[in-house]
Parts: sequence; structure tokens; C-alpha cells
Amino acid sequence: MDPILNIAANALATADAEMAVEAQNTANANTVGYESESVTVDPLAYQNTLEGSVATQVVQSTDPIDAHALLDATSTSQYWATQATGSQSLQSAFAEPQTGGIQETLNALQNAWTAYQSAPTSSSDATEIVSQAQNTAQVFNSLNNMLTDNLAGVTADIKQQAALVPSLLAQIATLNNTINASQPGTSQAANAIDQLNQTLQQLASVAAIQVIPEANGSVIVNSQNATLVTGTQIPLAPGWQVGDNPPAGLISIVPAPAAPPASAPTLMLNGSIPWSPSSGSLGGLLATALTVSGWQVGLTSVAAQLTAIPAWSGPPPVTLFTIAAGQLSVSPQVLASVTQLQSTQAGAAQTAINGAVSSWSALVGQVGAAGQLATEQSTTSQENVTAITQNFESQTSVDTNQAAQNLIQDQQAYSAAAQIMNIAQQTVNALLAAVQ
Repeated sequence: MDPILNIAANALATADAEMAVEAQNTANANTVGYESESVTVDPLAYQNTLEGSVATQVVQSTDPIDAHALLDATSTSQYWATQATGSQSLQSAFAEPQTGGIQETLNALQNAWTAYQSAPTSSSDATEIVSQAQNTAQVFNSLNNMLTDNLAGVTADIKQQAALVPSLLAQIATLNNTINASQPGTSQAANAIDQLNQTLQQLASVAAIQVIPEANGSVIVNSQNATLVTGTQIPLAPGWQVGDNPPAGLISIVPAPAAPPASAPTLMLNGSIPWSPSSGSLGGLLATALTVSGWQVGLTSVAAQLTAIPAWSGPPPVTLFTIAAGQLSVSPQVLASVTQLQSTQAGAAQTAINGAVSSWSALVGQVGAAGQLATEQSTTSQENVTAITQNFESQTSVDTNQAAQNLIQDQQAYSAAAQIMNIAQQTVNALLAAVQ
């Protein structure tokens, strides 16, 4: 074929491919996760003669470094946001001073002992000690029950988040399959890669992952010491194939042992591999469970100090409080015989209460510090996500004004190439007519 016709024909094909891509970019300008595409145009030569240029592939405006940074930042942000939410839900319960709080009830109990020491024969003062002791036990138990309920809620959230993982892994393997089956550099492959990136983002918000990209755009997904997806396979679910329902039983949860010490539920992959995501909402929930469990252990420790308060020396000696299964209560012997309370035990009672007050204050400080740290880190990590997202989108988002200009240029190039083809056809027809 004449080189001029070759150049014109290649220009027509290139302009057509570029118009299709620009039209797709414009149509997806507001599609979340869509990465703008462009056509790679390379020079074409035949027998050392330049025959114009040709569209070789469709590529995405993606920086792999920024893409991975965004995944990591998303996981970190979700980790701290989850902890901040968990801490904030309990901050008011530990706020001091507050009416009816532990600090107030301990002070009231201490004042009752002081009054009884001043009037050791006053049955009303003895009764007041028992009344304040019952109030103290009620406040302690109420907070302990709140922590228990909170831990149950966190555990339920862990189950809910863990249940998302198998479905996301199945989607990733399926998209890998689509990418593998697509011609590299085509819009079909690029669209599948867009969907894959969105799914990876969803998975990263749940758990920390490490993504290893393959040459064709498919990925291998690891988390800690386990490979979650490789190609079209989910290694932890050997019988699973693309098209099957998400693998059942992939993640199991082992409940936390009874405290102390502070503990959290354990996630198991395939029933045998411990899995503790270091970030993402799952990591944040596991950290929250461990933190709240620690607060409950601390509260139990404070209550245990109150069991050192003597009621009378005996024989046998009796304490004002007992504790069982984390629940504080006034000793049954004291309730049965209030008048046996010995004012001479006031000094020991004051010492035990002071120790409990000191431990409670330290626990309140820990709760406040944990809440402040989680809130600050949540804000900082979200700002980091925003900054990386803006940088990422500046490279991958669709500039509709530029797309419109490109489309006009492509249309003009197409028209020019078509005109060349038309002129060439007319010339060939004229020559044929002259020969005849």
C-alpha cells in the first residue's frame, strides 16, 4: 500500500481509539475509583519507511507508589478511627469528678467511716457506712457491666468485619481472572483494574494487606504471614474456584479468655493460622478489645483493694466487701449484723479507701490518655489519607476540560486523515479513468 495511505489509515485508527478513550474518561468523570486512561501511540515503520503512528495500548494514569501509599494510609486511618470511636463511647463513664461517680462514692464512704470513728456507739453512723458501701458496690458493678457489654459489642463488630473478608477476596480473585483473560492494554483490562483497585481499597479499610502487582495488572495479596489471593486462587480455601460463593469458614474467632490478664479475641485463618491485622478496622477493633479488657482488669483491681477494708477483727475477721466474678458486694455477715462494725477499724479502712482512690485516679488518667491519643491519631491519619488521595486523584482523575479539548483534537485528526484517504481515493479513481 502507498505509504501516504498507510499513514492516513493508521491515523484514522489512532484517532478513533483516542476518541473512544476520551469519551469513556468523560463518562466516568464522577465515578469513584475510576482512573483516567490514555492511548499509547508509537511510531510504525515498514521496510525502513515511516508509516505514521499507531495506537498500541490503553494505559491508566496510576502511580504504583501512591496507590500503595493510599492503601496503607487507609488501613491506618480506619485503625485509629475505630479506636477513637471505641474510646469515646466510654469516656463519659470514666469522667471525673461527676455526680454519682466512683470518686464521689469513695469520698462518701470515707466520710462515713470518719463520722463513725468520732461516734463509735452511733448505730446510725454504722448504718451509713453500710449504705455507702452498697452504693459504692452498685456504682462499681454498673461500670463493670458497661465494660462487659462494650466488649460484647466489639466482639460482634469483629465478627461482622471478618465476615466481609472472604467476599472481598473472592472479588479480587475474580477480577484477576478477568484481567488475565483480557488483552493487555485494552479498555476491558483497564476497567477490570479499576474495579480491582476499588476492591483492594475496601479490603485495606478492613485489614492491613500487602499488594504485589503482576505485569498484567492482576495482584497477589498477602497479610502478615499468609497469602490471601494469588492469581485466581485463594490458597486458604483450596477447593474454591472463580464463580463459587465466597469461601465459608475462612476466618474463625476464638473468644478472649476470662480476664485477667487483659486479652482480646483471636482471629484464625483456616482454623489454624493466627491472624492479628495490625491496622484497618479489624486491627482497630482487636486493639479496642484489648484496651477495654485492660480497663476492666484495672477496675477489678480497684474493687479488690476495697475488699481489704475490715468490718471487725473477729474471730473470725470479716471484711466490709467481697468480690466474685467481677461483682463487688457488701459482705453478707455485715448486712446481717451492722452494729458489729468496729470503729477501731476506721484507720485501716481509710488506708484501703485511699489506695483505691489512687488506683482509680490512675485508671481514669489511662482512659483519658488513650482516648486523646486515638482521637489525635485518627485526625492525623485522616488528614494523611486526604493528602494522598488528592495527590493520587490529581494524577488519575479526569480533567473534563482537558478531555473535551483532546476530543476536539482527535476529531480534527480523524477528519484530516479521512480527508487524506478521500483525496487519495479520488486520485486513484482519476488515474484509472485516464488509463481506460
